[in-house]
Amino acid sequence: TPEAIAAKVSGDHRFEVPTGTERLTFFVDVHGELQYYAVTAWRKGFTGVVIDYATWPEQKAQYFDMKHARQKVSKHHAITATTVEGRVEQSLDLLFKELSEKEWVSAAGVHYSLEFGLCDANWGPCTDEVYRACLHAQRKYGLKVLPSHGMPFGVSKCPISRWDKAKVKGKSGDEWHIP
Repeated sequence: TPEAIAAKVSGDHRFEVPTGTERLTFFVDVHGELQYYAVTAWRKGFTGVVIDYATWPEQKAQYFDMKHARQKVSKHHAITATTVEGRVEQSLDLLFKELSEKEWVSAAGVHYSLEFGLCDANWGPCTDEVYRACLHAQRKYGLKVLPSHGMPFGVSKCPISRWDKAKVKGKSGDEWHIP
């Protein structure tokens, strides 16, 4: 019902960091012609609020799907690469630059910076390019970005939180693992 949906609205404004935020993170979902992203503000107790979400390149329409998006990576004036792989790497570089330059401010005037990000490294033939873009984001823009590989977990698979910690290489937490 409309009342049920309205009850779930946070009341926070887009682009504004909510009071009590401890950190900002982001995720990029990689595709050939659009890079989708979301920036989330996190409070104590793992309470998150999405404060920004969009695509790169930015779309002028409020509603679109990937197939009918008017602004596409391959048509963007700053993209010079001729291969899909090169265009993905260049578009990620430009997106990371934009994210690093954005001002993230609360209503009280407190300034925040993005603490950490993940970038989908499973799309098509571009895993190496995503890894390179993540590495360059740290060097060029000071953004800490790790490539991310989502894994499906069916009912028969043991959740990460129940893995034997003595046998796990790397770091793991509540349903995440960094080898």
